[in-house]
Amino acid sequence: TTLYTLLGVLGVVAIFYGGIKALMSDDFKLLIAYSSVSQVGYLVVLFAFSHTEAFTEAYYAMVFALLSHALAKSGLFLASGVLIYKAKSRSLRELQGYATFAPVGVFAIGLSALSLIGLPPSLGFISKWYYLQSSFESGMWFYFGAFMLGGVLSALYLFKLLVLFLQKPLKEQEENAQDTTHFLEWSAFLLSFLAVFLGVFTTSIISFLG
Repeated sequence: TTLYTLLGVLGVVAIFYGGIKALMSDDFKLLIAYSSVSQVGYLVVLFAFSHTEAFTEAYYAMVFALLSHALAKSGLFLASGVLIYKAKSRSLRELQGYATFAPVGVFAIGLSALSLIGLPPSLGFISKWYYLQSSFESGMWFYFGAFMLGGVLSALYLFKLLVLFLQKPLKEQEENAQDTTHFLEWSAFLLSFLAVFLGVFTTSIISFLG
């Protein structure tokens, strides 16, 4: 039990460490990498509920978090590659206004953000819902607060990205932006879309899990 509690606390540490580092990062790839650290923390937190009556809900939460992260983060990494290729830079400052040059890619990032933050009807929302429910039912308010604040952190660094991309591009960006294949952008969009759309089929997924 002590070991499981320790793992749960380490999961919370990862949620906040990754989220804060992502918020502070000015490097697009590093931001996404730290975001992954934060999201993996949600998977580790499952151990904290292993000895409680709410373990089933926590297990569902972990499964949906895993699916959400696999799809949304894959779409996010692929879309970021498109933007970085176009800008020839990983600096967020030099990616200002890139919704103009890669609209589908930025839309994919927006869809990924919905799931990673935990907004309905995404898989991320279902995961957060089950985590909050398991925390509430077991009276583990420390984790309840951690999940809420972790979602706020995710919203802050992902909205920071979207606001930046939606701004007016700088003149030198218009001159330097490279063209790229639409296939990469649409591939990113498909992955990110599934991270949101599959949240509608929660009941079917739970039935499959038994």
